[in-house]
Order: sequence, then C-alpha cells, then structure tokens
Amino acid sequence: MKTQRKTLFMALLYGLSAAISLAQDGGETQSFGKKYAMRSNILNQDRTYWVNLPATYDDPRFSPQRYPVPNSPYLNKSLGLVYDLNKEPGKAMQAYERALKLDPKDESIRKKLAELQKKQGIR
Repeated sequence: MKTQRKTLFMALLYGLSAAISLAQDGGETQSFGKKYAMRSNILNQDRTYWVNLPATYDDPRFSPQRYPVPNSPYLNKSLGLVYDLNKEPGKAMQAYERALKLDPKDESIRKKLAELQKKQGIR
C-alpha cells in the first residue's frame, strides 16, 4: 500500500513536469523583453508573444529556492491530498496552509485542513 502511494506521488510529480515541458518547443533560446512569433496550426496563423518576468521575480517570498512547489493554490491543494493519502500529515498540513495562504477564500481547502487538524488532535 505504501509503495502504491509513493508511486501515485511520483506519477503526479512526473505528470506535472511533463506538462510543463510540453510548453517548451526546443527551439531558440528565449530572451526577456524580445518579441517572438509562433505558428499556430489550429488557428492557421502566426501568433506573437513576449517573454517577461513577473513583478515579484526578485521578491524572496516567491523564490523557488524557498518554495520548491509553485505558488499555485490548486497544486498545493493537490499536493496536500497526495501527502494525506501517503499518511504524511505534517507535509499535508503545510501544503494545505500554503494553498490557503494563496487562496484564502477557498472553503474546500479550509475544510480539508480542518479535517486533517482534527484527525491529528490539533483542533
């Protein structure tokens, strides 16, 4: 059972990395602030785009070295579920807390966190 949970966890991580890598076209190296064009076979036209850094790029609170998990409430919620299924409540609570911090209005995250805290005897 524990092996299955680890396999599920690894499959989730692999799936996320595969989805991110699909966004890469393997072409030329992209530079910030430069205009590029990409051919869309579906739209049958060239589409222009720019590569820019977010305003929070230099903010240490959003540094990938500090948070190895992307700052997405949905991803952190899913990660919390995986940790919960893998019987790692500490990591699950951390993921749910990150998700709640990123999306404080999501009642489903609040509910999952409260259930886990109750199960752990924290509340």
